[in-house]
Amino acid sequence: MKSTEALFSILFRLKLQFNMKSINYFDILKKALLLTWNNKFLWVFGLIVSLGTFGSNPSMRNAENASTKEEFQFLANVMSSHQTLFMFVGGIVIFVMVVLFFLRIVATAAIIKSVGDINFYRQMGVVRIFHEARRYFWRILFFELLISFVFVCIVIILAIPTVYLFALNARLLGYFALAGMFFILVPLMILAFYIGRYGKMYIVLLDNEVKSSAEAAYFVFRKNIKESLKMGIISFGLEVFLLIAVIASILLLVLLFAPLAFASYLFSAQIGVTIIIALGSLVGITVILCLVSWYESFSQAAWVFFFQEVAFEKKEDQKKMEKVELEEGITIPEAV
Repeated sequence: MKSTEALFSILFRLKLQFNMKSINYFDILKKALLLTWNNKFLWVFGLIVSLGTFGSNPSMRNAENASTKEEFQFLANVMSSHQTLFMFVGGIVIFVMVVLFFLRIVATAAIIKSVGDINFYRQMGVVRIFHEARRYFWRILFFELLISFVFVCIVIILAIPTVYLFALNARLLGYFALAGMFFILVPLMILAFYIGRYGKMYIVLLDNEVKSSAEAAYFVFRKNIKESLKMGIISFGLEVFLLIAVIASILLLVLLFAPLAFASYLFSAQIGVTIIIALGSLVGITVILCLVSWYESFSQAAWVFFFQEVAFEKKEDQKKMEKVELEEGITIPEAV
């Protein structure tokens, strides 16, 4: 009797420890789709997140488009003759980028908080939700800066021997060091991405501090590496699909408005073409903003649902194991 109970106990514990929970990714995406479609106030936060992401990562002009000496000379002459204006415009651009970056953090927290308890937050206004999400701002900001700082320090440490080898003209060893640096940085980038994802959810959903959030995020990722990577691949595929949808929308609008612009050019000269182009541009911008706003809220909602699956699953398993151990402590003395 005693040996049978002990055997079943060991088998049950092995099942809890080594059997990974089968996650229904399609169900997660379906829930996120229905939630964001039925609660369009999340799109407002999605728009802020998308603007903040774009504003904090400005795309620089391609060097090939400004590679001639004439263009560089012209730009230098304009900057020297309008130095005050350039400083003023540059200051405004930097200020707007910083504001958008800060708003992105609060909007991300607002989406996570709303998805975590949608029945409660759908009754609140966007301003009230945004105001409540502000209390997570400093923790999320410090958390993101901490991850970025650690990653940059690692990059610098790894880059020093590589640069030194190239400076010594040891190109072969330098290329080996560069390859090793690449193979080290890629897993670290993946780790930083998931710790950032999960850590922010611990901060917002469970109101944790930065240190405990980072530790818990690492633990969740370490216990769910395979599932997390699958979700990351799915998320990347959805971003590709969004890009295709945006391009398809632009092409559709061009096919729709180009004949109208041509007909307007034939019958009402230049003013009609200008009106059609302006109208088409307005419709195009509206469609793209709606798509991007929805996707940002949808993507964040999907990650919240996935996080709830992998994070809270471990707590349930731990409770089950404690229950088994408690039952062992009661039944075994009786058998003796």
